[in-house]
Amino acid sequence: GINAEYMGIQKARTMKGWDRAQLAQAVNERASVVADYENGKAIPNGQLISKMERALGYHLRGKNALEPLAAPEKPKPKGSK
Repeated sequence: GINAEYMGIQKARTMKGWDRAQLAQAVNERASVVADYENGKAIPNGQLISKMERALGYHLRGKNALEPLAAPEKPKPKGSK
């Protein structure tokens, strides 16, 4: 099945006005790798997802998906349970 978590890559890329090749170039990957992620075929690599998030300027994971990266986040106090 398609990993819904990464459906956001295509949406974020479209919002930025990029094609797959542009995103691939921005993260030093082949367009086919980007396609595999968008199709849910790739085994997710957290480092690559982070690169994509920075390149696109959007969160791609979790409840903040498709929110701009610049959105202020509430800092969690260290050591809080």
